Amino acid sequence: MSTSLTATMRTRLLARAEARVEARRDPMDEDAFRSFYERTWRPLWAYLARCTGDRQLADDLLQETSYRLLGTSGNYADEAHRRNALFRIATNLMADVRRH
Repeated sequence: MSTSLTATMRTRLLARAEARVEARRDPMDEDAFRSFYERTWRPLWAYLARCTGDRQLADDLLQETSYRLLGTSGNYADEAHRRNALFRIATNLMADVRRH
């Protein structure tokens, strides 16, 4: 994955995150999301690329997964719970892609 693509994806995702936080009171503010995203995007992207065999699809699913995580209630016990939810969302999105 190219560095510029990754930077572009991060910029778009963070813009969507900001809009999401503004639209409703989300317990995960922009800084918390940014920090969480920086810790999880590489392993999540690797998982998506390995499972789909398609780097471009992995890019798209990474963005959609993160966006959907922002749309959840945010009631997670801890970081591990939030990370598990992230990977569950990714797995469900891959299943949706296979069905269509």
